[in-house]
Amino acid sequence: MNPLIFLILAASTTALPFTGRRELAQRKAAEACPIGYCLENGGTTGGGDATPIIVSDLTLLKQAASNDGPAVIIVTVIEGIGLEIKSASNVILRNLKIERVLYDAGDAISLNVATNVWIDHVDASGDLTANKDDYDGLLDITHASDWITVSNSYFHNHWKASLFGHSDMNGAEDEGRLHVTFTNNYWDNVNSRTPSVRFGTVHVVNSFFHEIRSTGINARQKSEVLVQSSAFKDCADKAIFGDGSDLPGYIVVDDVDLGGSTHSPSPGTLEPDTLPYPTIESLGSAEVPHVIPGSVGQLL
Repeated sequence: MNPLIFLILAASTTALPFTGRRELAQRKAAEACPIGYCLENGGTTGGGDATPIIVSDLTLLKQAASNDGPAVIIVTVIEGIGLEIKSASNVILRNLKIERVLYDAGDAISLNVATNVWIDHVDASGDLTANKDDYDGLLDITHASDWITVSNSYFHNHWKASLFGHSDMNGAEDEGRLHVTFTNNYWDNVNSRTPSVRFGTVHVVNSFFHEIRSTGINARQKSEVLVQSSAFKDCADKAIFGDGSDLPGYIVVDDVDLGGSTHSPSPGTLEPDTLPYPTIESLGSAEVPHVIPGSVGQLL
């Protein structure tokens, strides 16, 4: 797959959105990833200043994504599908709303052998009134995907939200990869996996976890996770923990308000001064619940 940017135009149901909205989308499409692990490995620029292609159905979307050369794809409304980024690099997904993608259609967003991906201002959700196996993940990052940033996004109303590393047996492919930055995100009314991490190196900062029903951040199978400037409120006991694999994961916690929940994994070695990219300014755990919910999701 070629370098890509996907954007979706909020509240638009037509193939040709009005001029002001289209111009805004084009400006946003020209922005490169400015933060986190997607700065590494040459950076993440997506389609850059390529002429935007506007699509309104799955056939046109597939055609636009398979064309040679960089592409900027502006999507209006396509129902019933998720997005899989497979064997691709230099991809940006912005301003997407994806909801209730049934299990047979895959995850809301799936990264599979994908490198240098920026996911920004996404709203992904399921339905907790459904059976937990009716849906797959909201965001799964697997099979040696690497150099990922997820920012300003809203994950909500779902059973098993986000999985990094799909199997304990996949270390040969995943070890030394799965570098992910989660910054300025909101997890609300989710049962578990916010995220669950095998093998990866994950930095969570300025994130708010509200009404996590079962378990929160799970570090397992030699993963290294740093959680900074984040807060939990009205969550189940296991906010940050390490269960479910033969080998433990490791977590460093820095300025995290657990809100009465617990933190129980093995201490890790991923510290702020070991990160390869510029420091992300911390909001502070006391400010996160007030700032984050109003700044995430499909707002561009």
